[in-house]
Amino acid sequence: MDIILIPGFWLDASSWDEGAPGLRQAGHRVQALTLPGMDSFPLGEGGLINDELPVENGEVPLPDWSLFEQEDLIDLDDDLRAAFRARAIPTPVQVTSDRQRLSDERRYDVPATVIACEFSGAQLREWMAQDHPALRELAKVRDVGYVDLPTGHWPQFTKPGELREPGG
Repeated sequence: MDIILIPGFWLDASSWDEGAPGLRQAGHRVQALTLPGMDSFPLGEGGLINDELPVENGEVPLPDWSLFEQEDLIDLDDDLRAAFRARAIPTPVQVTSDRQRLSDERRYDVPATVIACEFSGAQLREWMAQDHPALRELAKVRDVGYVDLPTGHWPQFTKPGELREPGG
């Protein structure tokens, strides 16, 4: 299986250094990405990621932990928080505040697997059935699998070994 690892805000491909080898050992072709602008989860045409994050000099530095939800921080102990903060790269403000522009409908044909960390796959499917705005784009993807990995928002730090195990 081809696996593309996307780090998200404040991180580059190296954030997957502990989890990627296990995936490769399990027989997968793995590519960890450092995206220009640090693209985030899939929102639909015109979607806005989060324009409420604190901005400094045209960038969004990793904010104080108090700005995150409890679900984000599960298993992210003080040592992991310090390591995360030490490697954090400010995100360009446009990524958080500019509207996404998408036009190619073929994106819905690309198979995807969601590593469900903060919320279970069942919860995500339930919210999609309720037409939750943040999940509308994902609901349009025709082939989506879910792997539950109960932890916080950054499994590459909190559960890197578990990323390679089927079912979590």
